Amino acid sequence: MSNASSQIEHAEIGLARRLEPARDHPAVRAAEPLSKLADQPPMLALSSAVLACGLLLRRPRVAEAGARMLASVALATAGKTLVKSLVRRTRPNVVLDQDRYDADLGGSGEKEEQSFPSGHTADAVAAARALARACPRTRFAAYGLAGAVGVLQPLRAKHYPSDVAAGAAIAVVAEAAVDRLARAAISVSAR
Repeated sequence: MSNASSQIEHAEIGLARRLEPARDHPAVRAAEPLSKLADQPPMLALSSAVLACGLLLRRPRVAEAGARMLASVALATAGKTLVKSLVRRTRPNVVLDQDRYDADLGGSGEKEEQSFPSGHTADAVAAARALARACPRTRFAAYGLAGAVGVLQPLRAKHYPSDVAAGAAIAVVAEAAVDRLARAAISVSAR
């Protein structure tokens, strides 16, 4: 491990310790359902519901938003799953509760050692970008909710800031790939 990465890890562990009281704060506890909504199954269900509503109501832009959300969340989930299989990193709550921290390559099947990257953040950002691209008027609300999900992860002692940043980066790449494919498909069908 490089000196720079160990300095970042040291700083993030210190931040987790300073933020420890936040995980029991009533506001953080009240916001926990928002964070749980950003998990893979609810995000896929929400994306599917937007797609279904758009199709049933004959609202092409809504259907497009749902399709883009569904594809972006699925691709972001695949990306974060791949990275989690390659990297083992102890979650902040383990540091706080057990005073144990490990990080190395090789992945882990244990949830408490799958901090990197944040899947909740990846799914929330992917869905927000897809929704905002298809329906630009939703962008402030979509990005605001995705940002709240990301901020909640360190406050809840579930992820470090670099986990959140990596999850967001995976989402940006996933949604951009979906957008590129969608534009290519539209271009081909317009011929």
